This record gives sequence, C-alpha cells and structure tokens, in this order.
Amino acid sequence: MAVPKTARAKVAYVVNEFSRTFLKDPEFMRKTVKPVVLAGLKLLFGRRGIKVNIGGQGEVRMSPIFYFSNWENFGGQHNKGYASCVQACDGKQIFLDIGAHIGLYSLPISKRLSKDGRIFAFEPSSVNYKTLQDHIHMNQADSIIPLPHLVGAISLDQVDFYEDTDQISPMNSIACTSKTPIKVTRKKQISVDEFCQDMKIIPDVIKIDVEGAEIEVLKGAKKTLREHDPKIFLSVHPVHIKALGKTLDDLASIIEEIGYIPQTVEGKDNSDFHENECLLTKKR
Repeated sequence: MAVPKTARAKVAYVVNEFSRTFLKDPEFMRKTVKPVVLAGLKLLFGRRGIKVNIGGQGEVRMSPIFYFSNWENFGGQHNKGYASCVQACDGKQIFLDIGAHIGLYSLPISKRLSKDGRIFAFEPSSVNYKTLQDHIHMNQADSIIPLPHLVGAISLDQVDFYEDTDQISPMNSIACTSKTPIKVTRKKQISVDEFCQDMKIIPDVIKIDVEGAEIEVLKGAKKTLREHDPKIFLSVHPVHIKALGKTLDDLASIIEEIGYIPQTVEGKDNSDFHENECLLTKKR
C-alpha cells in the first residue's frame, strides 16, 4: 500500500506527472521550473528553514529545498524502523548515527536524549554533509556533532567513495553498483571501537545505514558491542553487499560472532534478512 502523501508532496507529484505525460519531458520541471521555485522558497523562508514533523516523531526545521518532499511520512515503508529507533533514544546519553544523510534521525533524536546527551553523526557525502550542518544550525542542535567520515573495520586515511557531488543522494557508497554515483572521491575512515575509545564514550543506540558497508562497520565495532550491548538498528543492502564481494551469510556470521541476533523491528526472527530493516539485539 502506498503511503499517503502530504499536500505539498501531492502538488509536486501532479506537476511531475503533467511534465511526464503532457510535455513528454520528465526532466522539464526538474531542470527549469524547480530551480526557480526553490530559489523563491529560499528567499521566503531564509536560513530559518521550514517546519517538518519527520515521520511523526517531532517537529524540526529543514531546508526550504525540501518543501515539496514527503518527509512527514518517512519510515512508512523503507526505513520502517525509524520510529522505533527514535523512541529507543528517549532519555539516553549517546547515539551513533552512522550514515546520517541530512539528519533525518539525528534531528528528532536530539530532542529526546538526556540533557547532556550527544549524537555523533557520520556522513561522508560532501553534499549531504553540508545539508546536515545547515540543519544542525537551523535547529540549534548543539548536541549533534557531525563528522565527514566513513565508518569501517579499521581506521584509514584514504578510502575510495562513490558519491554524487552535485545533489543530495541516499545512494552514495563504497560499493560500485549500477545505481551508484560515478564520481570517486577519497575519504577518511574510522572504526567504532577506536572512535569510542578515543572519545571515551559508551553508545546506547547505534543506527547503521551505509549502503553495503554493514559488515565492515560491525567488524570495527566488535569490542564496543561485546562490552556494552547497545541496541542496533541496521539497514541491510544486499545488492551493495554483493558488489563488495560479500554475502548475507557473511553478515549473519559477523552478527553471530558479536553475540547479537537479527530481528524484525517488531521483534520477530529475521535471520534470513527477509526484511531489510533489522533490529539487532544481544543474545540472552
């Protein structure tokens, strides 16, 4: 079932369909009309942004470029663990947002942590990272510390990263697939274990959405996960995992090794990863 769109998103959908059906040019609106409309919205709303209740988990301010987006219904299909992840952070101290994108998780969670709680938001994409920074400033969310790094098995100074350097994209990855942006950049990579040790922190909740690097992130977090048992919300990307020469069996093995079990967001068995959104919980 399709998720109902907001009024603004419906307007954008109708306009795009008109462009595709009647003008026979699906790119016309995006290339000609959209830039003009967005420029007007930026003038109207300025740096204060627009108010958006992302996935019904709390109102935050976002860039006017998302005026016609459907973020109010985020988590309805893909990212179905969104609400559970946000709510799991109520009163917690430390949240690691690995693959933070533009702050869709970090922004509402920043309002739910304990008074002195902190969020470490890792986002290697240059365009996404700039938008994440803008959103942090708009919301005066000083508890969010953005970091422009990859997260992997070990810390490295230079790692190949495929990204779209022209626009915001959720497809940026260390894996190269048919849908991956072709621009190759070089990024610093850190591991969860080294980062937590250096920062002297103990994460309560970790979100991992890294387009295929799931196995490497977990490998680099073994010590932290074994010693502190944080709750983990994991997005699984089978195509990207395969592109990196790994399999879902490899993912299952590392999860077993660190002493966790994969479940659906509802708490049912997900050992075959039939649902891509996983809740990893410690074996009892």
